[in-house]
Amino acid sequence: MSKERKLAIKYADTWFSKFIRMRDQKCYTCGSRQNLQCGHLFSRIFLATRWNEEAAFAQCERCNSEHEANTEPFYKKFIDENGLEFFEYLERLTKSPILKTEHEIRYLGKKFKYKYEELLEERGWNE
Repeated sequence: MSKERKLAIKYADTWFSKFIRMRDQKCYTCGSRQNLQCGHLFSRIFLATRWNEEAAFAQCERCNSEHEANTEPFYKKFIDENGLEFFEYLERLTKSPILKTEHEIRYLGKKFKYKYEELLEERGWNE
């Protein structure tokens, strides 16, 4: 993988994570507001859902690390709230052969940076 692609992925991941944590402001799984991270419903290796807002939620550090070993609580809550059909749709999406270009990935980073800044402004917060 080229250095430029790695940088684009890091940029997109950073702004996506900031946006998700700002959007949710509490752990999707337990409700904690401490040590929030971006929890992905499916592994980040799947580019088709890696930056999908519907497949990511703020999670506290504990719940996010537990999700890696035991997906059941996160999956169950998601299915209870969104339905099995939608969960299965996202799961099928992970299998999609999506090859994002460096340009597309960088665009995603810019998109989520903008959305993050919009939320900051809406809430009257300064970083």
